[in-house]
Amino acid sequence: MSKPIYFFSDAHLGAPLLNDDKEREQKIIDFLHAAASEQAIIYMVGDLFEFWFEYRRVIPKNNFALLAHLYQLTSSGTEIHYLTGNHDMWPGPFLQQELGVHTHTNETRAHLGEFDILVTHGDGTAASDKGYRMLKKVFQSRINIALYRLLHPDFGIPFAKRMSQVS
Repeated sequence: MSKPIYFFSDAHLGAPLLNDDKEREQKIIDFLHAAASEQAIIYMVGDLFEFWFEYRRVIPKNNFALLAHLYQLTSSGTEIHYLTGNHDMWPGPFLQQELGVHTHTNETRAHLGEFDILVTHGDGTAASDKGYRMLKKVFQSRINIALYRLLHPDFGIPFAKRMSQVS
């Protein structure tokens, strides 16, 4: 018998226009622990955070409680996957190497019994979404990521959060 699989997306933790960030974070933590108690596999399918960007030695400090719980759950054997979305498309090694969360960019497959399930956040998958697809390539360009890392986190993170309000 295969393990249950849970999917969720678009929590946008840290979004400046949403006032209930800690409450939503706690609901996610409660959900993760409930799923783990069922020995489920968990897929976080993009935009968990309003903005996520890993500098070489710095990660955003918001929602640290959630990060600590992710570590606790993976350390106790829960399989957790994280797919990037349009607000958190810049994961570095921290989530996977330090927290044990399997990190995927764009898409992955989940296996449920005899079924293969394509898992994707969905941003830019429509053929008609040419403008966003071009913009996504610019955002995911290694040179642009390297240039963004030159911005001090005290400027870069708030700047990106302000910019995310328009997407």
